Amino acid sequence: MVLLNRFIQRLVRRKPIDLSTVNQSPLARVLTLLDLTALGIGSTLGAGIYVVAGQVARETAGPSVVLSFFIAAVASVMAGLCYAEFGSRVPKTGSAYVYSYVTVGELAAFVIGWNLILEYVIGTASVARAWSANFDSLINNTIQNFFEEHLPLKVAGLSPYPDFFSFGITLLLTVILAVGVKESTTFNNIFTGVNLLVVLYVIICGLFKVDINNWYLSKTDAPLPEAFDRVGWGVAKYIIAVGAVCGLSTSLLGAMFPMPRVIYAMAGDGVIFRFLSTINKRFKTPLVATILSGFLAGVMAMLFDLKELVDMMSIGTLLAYTLVAVSVLIIRYRVHVVVPEHPQSQLPPIPAFETSPLYMEESSLPGAGTKRDEDENGEDTAPGSASFDNHVQTKDVSSEEMYRDSQCLLPAAQDSPLQYESSNLLKRLFRPLAADPTQQTQKLVIYCVGIVSAIIIVFNTLIIYLEAYLVKKSFWAIILVAVVGLTAILMVVIIACQPQNKAKVNFKVPFLPVLPVISTFVNIYLMLKLSAATWIRFGVWMALGFLIYFGYGLMHSTLERDNILVVSGRPPDSYGAVGHSPVVPTLTEPSYDSPPAYSEQILPADTEQSPKDKTGPLQ
Repeated sequence: MVLLNRFIQRLVRRKPIDLSTVNQSPLARVLTLLDLTALGIGSTLGAGIYVVAGQVARETAGPSVVLSFFIAAVASVMAGLCYAEFGSRVPKTGSAYVYSYVTVGELAAFVIGWNLILEYVIGTASVARAWSANFDSLINNTIQNFFEEHLPLKVAGLSPYPDFFSFGITLLLTVILAVGVKESTTFNNIFTGVNLLVVLYVIICGLFKVDINNWYLSKTDAPLPEAFDRVGWGVAKYIIAVGAVCGLSTSLLGAMFPMPRVIYAMAGDGVIFRFLSTINKRFKTPLVATILSGFLAGVMAMLFDLKELVDMMSIGTLLAYTLVAVSVLIIRYRVHVVVPEHPQSQLPPIPAFETSPLYMEESSLPGAGTKRDEDENGEDTAPGSASFDNHVQTKDVSSEEMYRDSQCLLPAAQDSPLQYESSNLLKRLFRPLAADPTQQTQKLVIYCVGIVSAIIIVFNTLIIYLEAYLVKKSFWAIILVAVVGLTAILMVVIIACQPQNKAKVNFKVPFLPVLPVISTFVNIYLMLKLSAATWIRFGVWMALGFLIYFGYGLMHSTLERDNILVVSGRPPDSYGAVGHSPVVPTLTEPSYDSPPAYSEQILPADTEQSPKDKTGPLQ
């Protein structure tokens, strides 16, 4: 049992962040606000509008393709809000991987990071394939006809022919990214500007030639040029073709740019092979990660067709979105901590579970028994008294401390959770008296989030596979779906009734917990609509990832190497910076006249404290 508990703790250990070095990086920091904005726009306006729109309109949705894109946009916006809160809490490179590592735990971080790699690799491959298909359609499918005749691939699940053109495009941009970030973003900025002008041209000119018959096109690889060519606007066809080349190029660069950086972050933490975190001294880029990921993306672009690539990218992206939404939901209900009045640079905060009266013996609490605690002047120092409040004060949170508290997810609490605990189950669920999170409310939220996530999966499965019965208004199907749906709503109401963490961060997701739950619902629904073949490929990818993590990452991660065990409920900063042993504060003098005096014990992560130590500092 002890070994199992230790193993689970290793899976949920969290990464500490040293704020004094948060802005230091071996990577070249040369991007301006314009560069970052252009990267975001370029990665958005690409294959979706120039290629995928035609495929979806012709083969799946028809005119309702607008609704399809709207649903996808809603899912992306909600995920973006969750990402924004993560980013405001952890100001460090690595995307949702680092955010979840600091706030949730190592295994969840690995799963998110591994799916981000899938998203970026497949995203790069799909855009490269779309680039090739769009260009080939403008030259009467010369490339496709040549390779289908001379090098056909008659293998189920693969492309009809090897697309060496998309492979070459991917390798070319890989070299550009490996040489330097600034050079590649200059190219991106120019192409993004051209792309925006062409999109504006299409919108304005298209208003004069709106025709519902254009939804069903003869070509799916170049729908916009085909539509304008049909109405006699031959010049527009070539203008849009230029925009498509620019848009797909910037989209390809936008997909490739974050890919090696996520790999670099994971390899730097040791959860995947460390040699992937090597930084080239000349170019200041993760050279090995860039080359290997670019080569992998190029091979996939060469061997798989666009639809299969888009489906694979979608499932990885949607799972990452789901995990981020669930993580935000959990961290907003984490525990508070009372910080003794003491200079922050000299005293680490006390973990909440060690100071909480819920974890102390009754005899060790101030005010326990029949006699109230008094200081040497005869003043009452029991919790809740004015004298006690003068000695143990809530720290104001600002600037660097704001980031510290937001990372730890443990802002200062004004009241002890002891006075708020209730023995009534219904009151705990729906009317907790605590103004701030406690250990009990934190655990309750975690259980409810797990239950509501499982219910969402069941609910989506029912509405997808019982669709025919629901359309026929079958009584049993309606009742079954209604019961499952109401149960999910009940769990959301219970979560909403619990006190939230009040850490000051630059951005918080609004309408909690409803928005993350809706985001999870939409993401899982879209995932379940994907084909069985896509799920099989995804399962193989995840199996490979778990093989790497449990075979290598779990034993070679930085936290394992440095013997740091930061688990949920304990603030990372109270256990020292990265690369140091945990610092466990212990009280040496139980005096309430002045700030408590502390000594520090350096303990390995697997060292057990005695029961006396676990009762906390107020002994």
